Amino acid sequence: MVKNRLAKFWQLLEGKKLEQVMFIHDWISISFGLRSGLTIYSKITVVSNKHAVSMGEKGFRDQICGLIGKKVIDIDEDQTHFLVIFEDNSILKFELTIPDGSTPEAAIGEIEGHHVVFFNE
Repeated sequence: MVKNRLAKFWQLLEGKKLEQVMFIHDWISISFGLRSGLTIYSKITVVSNKHAVSMGEKGFRDQICGLIGKKVIDIDEDQTHFLVIFEDNSILKFELTIPDGSTPEAAIGEIEGHHVVFFNE
């Protein structure tokens, strides 16, 4: 389960359906409804049925768009990734670092007016 510093933020995300995926240059914005979403600047991987595909790889856009309409059932994090787990056990995970340091943020989130920034570590 997530660390206490993010618990309230992510409690608000659980149960929401992914509604929209936007591809902007070399980053992605995903929406869970009005005033709820993530803008992710770091590497993203979608894992489903033991198959993982990362941003830039063949089939990635299909995999991430396939999450549209699915509910978030859990969230988790480890030392290097943040994970959003969906009702079909698919996982959207993004790295908490950007190797080239091109931006100070790995991701920015807003859920119902609550904000969190994942700083590039």
